Amino acid sequence: MMRWILMISLALSLSFGSPLWATERDFEPEIKVVLQVSDNDPELFKRVLTNTVNILKAYGMDEVQVEIVTYAGGVWMLTEQAGLAERIRGLRLQYVRFSACDFTLSSIERTQGKRPKLVEGVEVVPYGLPHIIDLQGKGYVYARP
Repeated sequence: MMRWILMISLALSLSFGSPLWATERDFEPEIKVVLQVSDNDPELFKRVLTNTVNILKAYGMDEVQVEIVTYAGGVWMLTEQAGLAERIRGLRLQYVRFSACDFTLSSIERTQGKRPKLVEGVEVVPYGLPHIIDLQGKGYVYARP
């Protein structure tokens, strides 16, 4: 199904000259929500993704901005190995942003010798919790499922 959506998007973008799979928009919606994930718990993360879909349905994709910020164990949910990459990519097509804490990623690299490979398009922020605080200062509503 996702393959068909991407193929149709590509065909339409070639017709109209702009990519329909853009993950950034040129305006800021009035409603902004930041969701925190700090646990390496796939079931919890699936609920976060479902909550995100529900927020998009309730307010409309063009009326809300959702950002999911991960730190500590939560960064593992944004890796290819977590098995949720397709859902993450699909939500990115709906302008959902995903952020991972660089401090956590660097700590993992120091202790395990290898930095986790994140799903393409995940933004790396210096620190997860301060990023959430900054977003709240910009009018984001905070939620921790």
